[in-house]
Amino acid sequence: MLKGEHNGRRAGGGRGLYDYGRVVDSKGNNITIRTSSSAEGPAVWLFTKDREGRDHENGIVGYPDGVSVVTPHLSVRDAKRLIEVLQRFVRDADDAE
Repeated sequence: MLKGEHNGRRAGGGRGLYDYGRVVDSKGNNITIRTSSSAEGPAVWLFTKDREGRDHENGIVGYPDGVSVVTPHLSVRDAKRLIEVLQRFVRDADDAE
């Protein structure tokens, strides 16, 4: 987990996690980057939700926990924004080492 100064904003839940930003792709899907509490070192989760707010679909045969309904579709502008958001995390992780 990262300690000290952060380029992200504190996420809810009281676990010391940070949201670094959100990118909305060309199809209206949301990609959120949040720090992980992994004990193995700095890491982030990439959460994706479709334009209707779904992140997975239940009731699919062979997939009892559901499957992802979102595959981000990034334009060049979207990719640049995602790079900016991930770079905030990388700067914090570099500072923590």
